[in-house]
Amino acid sequence: MRLSIIIPTCERVKYLEHSIKTALAIRDTNVEIIVSDNASTDGTFKVLSKINDPRFKYINTGKRVSMLLKFVMNY
Repeated sequence: MRLSIIIPTCERVKYLEHSIKTALAIRDTNVEIIVSDNASTDGTFKVLSKINDPRFKYINTGKRVSMLLKFVMNY
């Protein structure tokens, strides 16, 4: 069984570095670390491109995606 640690980020490279280091400290090969970047412009890609670990995956949305959830209730 694989465990996925998913870290969403947007303009938080300062905090992301610590989160990634913490997740990569787990030595289990059945753990994958996925960073979902909401089109950051703060150097996030530059920092993450230096990570060389087969358990690490980087996804960039390419454009800002709203994080606001909208619920419509029909009665």
